[in-house]
Amino acid sequence: MVGADEPEALPEAVATRALAADLPKLPEESEFIREFLGLHPWPPPRPLNALQRARIARGLTQDELAAELGVSRQTVSSIENRRRLPTVRLALAIAIALRGTVEELFSADELR
Repeated sequence: MVGADEPEALPEAVATRALAADLPKLPEESEFIREFLGLHPWPPPRPLNALQRARIARGLTQDELAAELGVSRQTVSSIENRRRLPTVRLALAIAIALRGTVEELFSADELR
């Protein structure tokens, strides 16, 4: 009979859980252990570039800056993360909105 073996499997599962409960557990939030075992899922954050620092210093979110410039938030994000270069007109508008200069916000050193 096939169903006769199922009731015996249940006590083994309970016993296995009881044994697993007795095992010592590593503290999951221990920074040393996470670092030692390589458990950090994300790379360390990059330092902010001049454009991001200026936007944050002005107290604007990407959405707010985008609304002020008349572009999408994705456009602002792409420009901040150097995936896209702004047009000259947009670069000037960003500089005016963030009360800086194009040279300060888009320095040649950061573009490399």
